[in-house]
Amino acid sequence: MTVYTEHTDESLASIAIDNHDAFGVLIGRYEQKLYRYVRRITDASHEECEDILQEIFLKTYRYLHNFDPS
Repeated sequence: MTVYTEHTDESLASIAIDNHDAFGVLIGRYEQKLYRYVRRITDASHEECEDILQEIFLKTYRYLHNFDPS
């Protein structure tokens, strides 16, 4: 198993196209920050924020192949 914690976000995004573990590291880096941001701008409940985050991460994963790190 490869350790992805040393990679930059850009390199992780490139790797995550074909590797679920790398995408999981990206989620781990941003989940709490995004949760707090979503909670602050929407005043949504915990469950609603979790749903919003799920949609964010699903769309991110779906469109990773369009990522251009330059």
